[in-house]
Amino acid sequence: MESRPFSVSQQFYLSQYWFALNYHWGALLMIVIPAEVLRFVPEAQKGAALGFVLAFGAFIAMVVQPVVGAISDRTTARLGRRRPYIIAGTIANALGILAMAYSPNLTFFTLSVLFVQLTNNISGGAYQGLIPDLVPEELRGTASGWMGLQTMVGTVAGATLAGPLFEAGYRLPFYWSIIAVLMVSMILTVWRVRETPLEEVKPFDWAGFAA
Repeated sequence: MESRPFSVSQQFYLSQYWFALNYHWGALLMIVIPAEVLRFVPEAQKGAALGFVLAFGAFIAMVVQPVVGAISDRTTARLGRRRPYIIAGTIANALGILAMAYSPNLTFFTLSVLFVQLTNNISGGAYQGLIPDLVPEELRGTASGWMGLQTMVGTVAGATLAGPLFEAGYRLPFYWSIIAVLMVSMILTVWRVRETPLEEVKPFDWAGFAA
């Protein structure tokens, strides 16, 4: 993936995990989580329950992404700095989606959503480092365009498919579709994106990280 110039296929494989991330969240935030909360609480309590779930999820995302980014910056694994976290985060994310799908009550569902936030931001936080790692500076505008395209298509696809399927009673198959999209996209990323292992680690700049 470090050859110059990047081909269209290289740009596609580098950016396609954005589709999976946004298929995932486009469906969960807009359709799935609000609909699922109503399975456990009356309509009158939906706003409070939904606000609780989303607020804690947003806090997790705010904390986890920069932490994982900083840790992956210093990772010396043979697979590279980013791909180990993409693999582990995606697999754990899939388990969290299963837990959401089969939750017996609101407490279990809430904990499952928070686990999904945690694990998704582990994979996503590391993944965001691939463009600055691998794309030459003069091609980053093009890479950002591919990222934007995959983000938009993923969000629209997730939200568009989730609504009709949930209304038709196909909630479990849709959960499995999220898992399938995540796993296929993760495999493509690990297979087609090549990283050079980090050999030297600089001292950690705590002041810079805190800033």
